[in-house]
Amino acid sequence: MPAVNSAHPVLRVIALWAALLPSALPAATVDFAREVLPILQRSCFECHDARLQKGKLRLDSRVEASKKPGTIVPGKSAQSELVRRISLPKGHDDVMPSRGEPLSKSQTDLIKTWIDQGASWPETGPVAKHWAYLKPVRSSVPVFSNQSSVISPKPPATVISPQPASLNTEHWLLNTLDRFILARLQTEGLKPSPDA
Repeated sequence: MPAVNSAHPVLRVIALWAALLPSALPAATVDFAREVLPILQRSCFECHDARLQKGKLRLDSRVEASKKPGTIVPGKSAQSELVRRISLPKGHDDVMPSRGEPLSKSQTDLIKTWIDQGASWPETGPVAKHWAYLKPVRSSVPVFSNQSSVISPKPPATVISPQPASLNTEHWLLNTLDRFILARLQTEGLKPSPDA
């Protein structure tokens, strides 16, 4: 039986390369809207938004967050008060968030990386609300010009005339969902498949 140390030299080089590669690659750019904003919304906005502004600090706007010097120091996470506060141990008087669970190590590291990369924060107006906090809006049911009956109790805003003149929409449209599907197919220039 061969000894463990007699592994093929090429395999050793590959193993060493695989171990060192992740540290040699530059960190991926942190996307504020996709990665940092959700953390701020979940953990910071309760106390630091336009409504409450505890400690005269707002984190829901780039302009407002930069009004308090030292809160976020682009390129220098070690000098940023935000990083200091989120890195404190649970129970410390200055730890943020002050209520609930502190940020996880991965969340804290993500914010540190974002700040070290320059704290890129889009300047486009107020922060958009997460979709879960928006009131649902019911779409109007598409109606086709050769239809005599409408499934929806409300008159729809969109009237679509079927592109294929030979398509029997009365036969194909069995329920409301079929109307949305047919409208999308027509938008894409497609027609329904024949019945199986």
